[in-house]
Amino acid sequence: MKYIQIPEPFVLKNYLTDEPLKGIDGSLETVTFARSIRWALAAAQTRQGGPGAQQPDMLQLLDIRKLFDTAKVGTTVEVRDGEYEMLRAEFTRPNANVFPPVWGFSAESHIRAVVEAKSELPAVMKSAANGSATEQTAS
Repeated sequence: MKYIQIPEPFVLKNYLTDEPLKGIDGSLETVTFARSIRWALAAAQTRQGGPGAQQPDMLQLLDIRKLFDTAKVGTTVEVRDGEYEMLRAEFTRPNANVFPPVWGFSAESHIRAVVEAKSELPAVMKSAANGSATEQTAS
């Protein structure tokens, strides 16, 4: 198992100037961790592998998405090893056909949250009261 702590949303930035990008309505273009996860899952679904490569199971992708859609900033999500490796691959080598090209230059906190996931639940989390929002697991 791997434990990913949910980072703060970030603002997409122009990778040449570091200027924040704005949406059509003029608001800053922010990206939540759940949105980054959705892009990673879409990328995993479309990635082409070599001979014998298997595409991820759609129900598995939906289960992963649900874990992160409801997770709050600062909480920790438990991810099975195989699912973690899939996420790690997508976050370290984002598919430009799915991820906006500016994502990688703005998403350091999201990339680090996945790449630096812990192998054990942090001690502070272990001592939290039962039913705490600090721990979520797949069903």
